[in-house]
Amino acid sequence: MPKKKKRSRKASKTTKRTPSRKATKKAISRPAKKKSGKKRKVLSSRSKRPMFRPAGAQAFAAVSDATTAACLPEPDAIDLVFSCPGVPEDTPLSAKLGDLFPDPKRRDRYCQCVAEGVPTERSNVPCSSSTTLQAVVDAIKCED
Repeated sequence: MPKKKKRSRKASKTTKRTPSRKATKKAISRPAKKKSGKKRKVLSSRSKRPMFRPAGAQAFAAVSDATTAACLPEPDAIDLVFSCPGVPEDTPLSAKLGDLFPDPKRRDRYCQCVAEGVPTERSNVPCSSSTTLQAVVDAIKCED
């Protein structure tokens, strides 16, 4: 019989070793997790999060009547503009919304708060970055 060739030690170190048979059998023999028989109720995104309405906006919405025009007297309009979150009390009415709310989403949320406080459509409240607080007040106040 011919002699078997010996492998060099370098070759055995560079070859990849496979996992032992015991480990592979163990991994294969594990049963898959069973799903529970109960179905989950899918909630809409609206029902998951509560509607946020600032206290000032709720008060103004309660005061206004649905049969009257969607506007407020000037002092109430100014109070509403400052009651929505994000506007400090010492801010002048000449401040631009873009300076107070650089993020367009945050600015839109502010304008939505004002619209809900009147109550009126969101599109009736000017909300560009160059709009001043005075322009917002003028848009929601009642003409005398």
